[in-house]
Amino acid sequence: MNIVDLIFARSTAAHPAVVSPELQLTFGELQARMNGCAERLSADPAWPRKNRPRIGLDAPSGADYIVVALAILKQNACFVPIPAELTASERAQLAKSTALDAIVFAKSAEDWRIKAVAHDSPPAFDESALEALNPAFIRFSSGTTGASKGIVISHETLLGRITAANAGLRIGPEDRVLWVLPMAHHFAVSIILYLYHGATTILAPASDPKVMIEMMRTHGATVMYGSPYHYTMLSGQPDAESLGSLRLAISTAFALTTEVAELFLSKTGLHLTQGMGIIEAGLPILNLEHAKDKPTSIGKPQPAFEVKLDDGELMLRGPGIFDAYLTPWQPREDVLRDGWFATG
Repeated sequence: MNIVDLIFARSTAAHPAVVSPELQLTFGELQARMNGCAERLSADPAWPRKNRPRIGLDAPSGADYIVVALAILKQNACFVPIPAELTASERAQLAKSTALDAIVFAKSAEDWRIKAVAHDSPPAFDESALEALNPAFIRFSSGTTGASKGIVISHETLLGRITAANAGLRIGPEDRVLWVLPMAHHFAVSIILYLYHGATTILAPASDPKVMIEMMRTHGATVMYGSPYHYTMLSGQPDAESLGSLRLAISTAFALTTEVAELFLSKTGLHLTQGMGIIEAGLPILNLEHAKDKPTSIGKPQPAFEVKLDDGELMLRGPGIFDAYLTPWQPREDVLRDGWFATG
């Protein structure tokens, strides 16, 4: 199974998929652009000649990031995002710990180069076990559960988590999602989710609240996915009340405060909905019911999830739990406690 094939098997070719200040693509155009990029990548002499290579992507957020990321996944490669803010030594450590086979440095879907990565020692994990998982992503945790860990997410697990997350979000083809977060940190349970469920993703510049609101109006945004920082910035705009037309404004990335929630409400008339995202599990908890009276709460578990406290620690059980920690190699079954994931 490949999540990319499922996305386009479900999509309507003429329906808008991605809108940005530079580029607008229907699902049909996105698929064609992705296929062309995939063919050129695989024909490059530096593209690894092996099953399920691990490919890093170093690229700015935008429509072409989506094209190149999907092109990597389309070829059954394991996609490893490389955040722009990493130092040179941190990038080298990421490449070593994931045993990257190559890195795609992309300015756009047409302007890129591939650099093969050589290592002076074998991977610190079981390559055959990783390959057997049908891996789609390797991402690094924020360190909530201890030291930051490489987290493996298979195509099957990715499908499970975007399906479970959407039980509460209820995103569909009629939705247009205003997007302002960095794609290297937020892609699997957001951009992939929107595409899979047929929605249009509106890519707005995160540093320009005026353009954010203009794009929201122009393209009829119905949902926004942002951080408290973005909502604070938008609240300062003279036409902030326009945001009140959104049906859902999700606050994520870091904790929502009462001050930010009340400021946004006073300017827009809209209650922010906080969610608890965790890379090991996706979006298991969402504050849909009590955004009005308890805005700083992370809410209740999504329908497919269960939660419990074990000696004060939040435990989760449900679909889409990650497949393995990379180094040291720990398959999901060895990490879970009687089927429960300890969040830390």
